[in-house]
Amino acid sequence: DHVPAMRKVASLLLDGSFVPEDGEQGRLWLTKAATVGDPYAAFVVGIDIEAGQPAPSGPDLARQTQIELNRLGCDAGEADGVWGGNSRAALRRFDENESLISLASDAPDPRLLAAMKSIRGLVCPIVCEATEIRQGDECIRKTCPSGQRLSSNGECYTPQAPPPKGARLSGCFEFNGKTYCD
Repeated sequence: DHVPAMRKVASLLLDGSFVPEDGEQGRLWLTKAATVGDPYAAFVVGIDIEAGQPAPSGPDLARQTQIELNRLGCDAGEADGVWGGNSRAALRRFDENESLISLASDAPDPRLLAAMKSIRGLVCPIVCEATEIRQGDECIRKTCPSGQRLSSNGECYTPQAPPPKGARLSGCFEFNGKTYCD
């Protein structure tokens, strides 16, 4: 596939590190890559590759962006179309881990959405809770050996057996269903 190579050369041309005097040639190459369906190139040059279809906006744009952030491992929470704190935090995590795309704001954008759709695999590292372990691209609950329980900090422990009925513990004893202490 020639599009990734075309994208790389065009990026070098645009920033002047390949052929400094020919930034316009880089823009033409990126435009060509965008017209053959490369969402990253479309993002860079600002072309709507889904011409003829209205770009998503409002809650639909927010929901689609949340879906992509979740797919990329950035945990936007429920894809409900409400662009709140979880969505903004997920977009910041995306920005911290994806160096090819720079964000203009912490709001969803149709060009950003198109660029996100072109990314394969995870962008954000998977972070599991203390009671979970990473298995592939997901977190699963830790398990403990038979007879042990999992603590809230993710450690397996053997619970202490309850004292036998009527046993005397630290100056206390049980008699006829009541506890008496010295």
